[in-house]
Order: sequence, then structure tokens, then C-alpha cells
Amino acid sequence: MRIGIVHNGYRHRGGEDRVVEIETDLLSQHGHYVSVQNIDNRKVFATLGKTLRSIPSMASGWNTQIGTRISQWALSENLDLVHFHNIYPAVTPASLKYVHDAGIPVVMTLHNFRPLCAKGTMIRDGESCTRCVSGKCSSAIRHGCYRNSRLQSIAW
Repeated sequence: MRIGIVHNGYRHRGGEDRVVEIETDLLSQHGHYVSVQNIDNRKVFATLGKTLRSIPSMASGWNTQIGTRISQWALSENLDLVHFHNIYPAVTPASLKYVHDAGIPVVMTLHNFRPLCAKGTMIRDGESCTRCVSGKCSSAIRHGCYRNSRLQSIAW
């Protein structure tokens, strides 16, 4: 099987990064062709001001440029399946849609609640919080859930 793996790596290496490495190794060891697209958050954040000006879609949570790039990569690699891991901030759900629209099956592993919660934990002030699950994120902004910052919470 020809498998693609997409991961938006973190600025600081963590467990999700290791899971992607282990998955890649296991699949390869069992005879699968594996191609990886690893978007490096360190590079994204190093040029964040320029990136947000040049790719307004990333700031809105729908990055069409990377979505197009990922779907073209999947087609050129003739992949049977693309497995997404972390997709924020640069990959965004647009990539899942573009790959799916190209006729390639998509799966995604959720390592945290980031698609539903700016903080990623669904916990605020030590209590369970599901206020953003409905898709209305004003609570996250009001409480500064992402890194205790209202401004940074807007981006998420």
C-alpha cells in the first residue's frame, strides 16, 4: 500500500512527533511505501508576520495554498491513503478536503482536542469546558484560552 503521512510538527518536539516517526517506521518495516509531509512549526512561527500577510487563509484556519500543495503531492506520489496527524496552524482542514476531493481516502488521528478547543484540552480553570464544541469560539477568546492570550486565541 502507498501511504502518505501529513504532520504539522510542533516548535518543541513532543509525543505526536514521535508517534509519526514510529508509524512511519512500522509501516515501512511491513512493506508499505510511506511518504511524509512534515510541516515544521518552527519555520512557520519564525516567519509568522510575513506568513500571515502572505497567506491570509492560514490566519483564517483554511490554508488553500498548503491544501493545494498537499493534494498535488498525494496525487504525484500515487497514494492509496493519506493519514493526517496534527494539522495546525499551517496545514488546516483545507488539506483534508483537497485530498479527499482528489479521490484519495483520508484518515486523521486526533492527539488532542485542538480542532474543537483553542487550548486543546477542553479544560478551563481546572474544570471541564465544552463551550467551543458548537463551533462558536467566542468563549475561548473571552477567556484567553490559548496561552492565556485573547489575541492568540483569536488565531486558534
